[in-house]
Amino acid sequence: MQIEALFNNFKKEVFRLELLSSYAEKSEQEQFQKFKEGKAIKPDKETKEFLRIIKKFSKEGKKIIRAHVIPKRLTDYLRFEIKTGYIPQSKAGAQVYLVNCEDYKKLLEKGFKPNDFWLFDDNKVVELVYGKKGRFIKERVIGKKHVKKYVALKEAILDNATP
Repeated sequence: MQIEALFNNFKKEVFRLELLSSYAEKSEQEQFQKFKEGKAIKPDKETKEFLRIIKKFSKEGKKIIRAHVIPKRLTDYLRFEIKTGYIPQSKAGAQVYLVNCEDYKKLLEKGFKPNDFWLFDDNKVVELVYGKKGRFIKERVIGKKHVKKYVALKEAILDNATP
């Protein structure tokens, strides 16, 4: 995966924008079901490793920033994501922001409709393409001439989002 290599080699900052109100990640299905049933959830191996990486990068002075565009009413999945993902990641050193979907629409440059994406050091973008039900389909590397739009969107989101 392109993202993994970029993630392991960024110098200062990585930014992740998430647009969907739910994702159908196979690795999360069991924990998501437990969450919906009100059962206790322990971090799995993958989550523990990501938290370790966040702590490591934070100690090195590297920033991991996540922003999620949220609907007016939170979905069960977003409540799950906040509790099991964003709160622990924030405690580990990531910066996590939520932006209202109506505010997000106002921030978009006319005609610019990105997918979810990762932005590395404000100079490399990898979009993540998902199907209608939130299943990951593929990564798409964005050409250098378009990166400025993603950087501008990131800056606008961070200026208008809630930590």
